Amino acid sequence: MADPELNPNDRVYLKDSGEYATVRRRLLGLKQSAILEDDLGQVKVVAGVADSHRVVKNGLRLDGVLDDVPIDFRTVGIDVLTSYAVDSDTQGRMFTNFMKDFTKNERDSYVALFETIDPQDSEQIAAFVNNMRTMLDY
Repeated sequence: MADPELNPNDRVYLKDSGEYATVRRRLLGLKQSAILEDDLGQVKVVAGVADSHRVVKNGLRLDGVLDDVPIDFRTVGIDVLTSYAVDSDTQGRMFTNFMKDFTKNERDSYVALFETIDPQDSEQIAAFVNNMRTMLDY
């Protein structure tokens, strides 16, 4: 299995911060070096072999080792909110508020709560979405 490459707009998990980030562009054109923006808006740099153990893309670290990561709440949130006809501007505002208004522990608690919901139970999903909209859509 080939080691993963970093491409613009890829979502990756940063093991050291416990946050997801989006690849903005490759650094010096190298496949495993990039400039990232994490979900808190902080710019980070990943520099190849030196950082390959701390970056996970699609369950695979850049050094080729399989690794477990939590769900990407942003990506899942886009899918769920889009299915409830929430427009992208509102989604972006809600996500920004989620990231700035809650501590990492609080965010992790909401993610854990979401993971307990039966994906076939539309009432549970709707209740969760409506609760999040009430808290975050301002």
